[in-house]
Amino acid sequence: MRGGLQLIAFFPEKVEDVARVAFPRVFAEYRSAGRAEDRSQFWDNVQFLRFLAAYAIVLIHAQAIFDAMNAAPAFVESLRVGTDLFLVLAGFFTAHAINRSSEPTLSYIRNRMIRIYPAFALFTILAFISKEFEVGQAHQIGELVSSLMFVPYGPYPILHPTWTLNFIIEFSLLAAITLMLDVRWRMPVLCTLALTLVFFGQIGHVETYPWIEYTNPLLIDLVLGVLIFAIVQLDLTSVMARRPVLIAACLFILAGLTAAILRPFYWIDAPRPLALGIPAAGILFGTLLLEKQGVRLRLTFINFMAKCSYSIYLCHQFVIGVSIRLIAAHPLSGAALAFLLAATLFVVTVGSILVYVYVEAPLARYLLNATASRK
Repeated sequence: MRGGLQLIAFFPEKVEDVARVAFPRVFAEYRSAGRAEDRSQFWDNVQFLRFLAAYAIVLIHAQAIFDAMNAAPAFVESLRVGTDLFLVLAGFFTAHAINRSSEPTLSYIRNRMIRIYPAFALFTILAFISKEFEVGQAHQIGELVSSLMFVPYGPYPILHPTWTLNFIIEFSLLAAITLMLDVRWRMPVLCTLALTLVFFGQIGHVETYPWIEYTNPLLIDLVLGVLIFAIVQLDLTSVMARRPVLIAACLFILAGLTAAILRPFYWIDAPRPLALGIPAAGILFGTLLLEKQGVRLRLTFINFMAKCSYSIYLCHQFVIGVSIRLIAAHPLSGAALAFLLAATLFVVTVGSILVYVYVEAPLARYLLNATASRK
C-alpha cells in the first residue's frame, strides 16, 4: 500500500518536471508561428487550409470510429476533399518555392529532403516495428526498404497515410529539374512534365505499382496548385472593385465545399481530380482572393498547428490504431464513442505538437545548419 502511494506521488512530480522542460520549448515554437518577416508572402488563409486539410485526413482515417457510431458514410466521403486539398496546397507551395528560388537543383533537392525525410523515415520504421502489434500482420524487410525509398510495392506503404507523399516527392523532383531554367519557364515546364506523365499513364497499359503511382491522375491536383499560384501572382484583382472580388471569393469557396459534399450522392465514380481536385482548387483560390482583399484569418494557434501539419500527417495513424483496437476489444456506447473520437483528436494534436517541437523541427534545423556550415 505504501509503495502504491509512493508511486502515485511519483508521477505528478515527474509530470511537473517534464512540463517544466517541455513548455518553454513548445511556447517558443508557438510564438514563432505568430511572426513572419514578410507577411505578404506568409499566406495566413493558406495556413488555415493546411490546418483543415490535416484534420480532414485524420478524420478520414478514423472511419472505424464513425462506422461504430453509425454515422452516415457520405460524411467521411465528403472529407476526402482534405486529401486533394493537401495535394493542391503542396503544388501551390512548390510553385511558391521555385518562383523565388535561386539555389541549384541538387541543393533544392537536398534541402527539400532534409525537411521531409528524417521524420518520415523515423515514423515509417516505427510503423514497421509496431505493425504486427497493431494489426497482426508483419511486413517484410523489402517492403520497409521500398517504403523508405518511395517505391510503391502495393496499394499503400508501411505508414499508410504517406501514400500521398510519393506524389509530393515526385513533384518536387520535377520542380528541381525546372530550376535549371529561367524563372519564367519553370511553372509551365513543371505543369507540362506532370501532365505528360499522367497522359502516358492513361494511354499505357503497364500494371506495375510504381508506374501506376508515378503516373497517377492525382498529379493533376498538384498542377492545379501551381496554376492557382500563377493566377494569384498576376494580381488581376488589384484593378477590380473590392465587393465583386469578395463575392467571387465566397462563391468559389461555397462551390468547392458544395461539390465535395454532394460528391458521395451524385458523382462518386467521377475522376478524382475532377470531383475533388477542382473543388479543392476552388476553395484555395477563394481563400487567396479573400486574403488579397485583406480578409485574413491571422491566428497564432492556427499558424502553429499548420506548422505541425506534417507531424499530424505522420503520427496520427498510431493514435487511431489504438482507438480502433479499443473499439474492437470493448463495444462502446454512442457517448463513449464520441468521447473516444474527441480524445483521439486531442492526443493526435498534443502528440503532433511534441513531435514537431522535439523531432521534426530540431532534426531539420540541425541538418540544414550542418549542410550550410560545410559550404
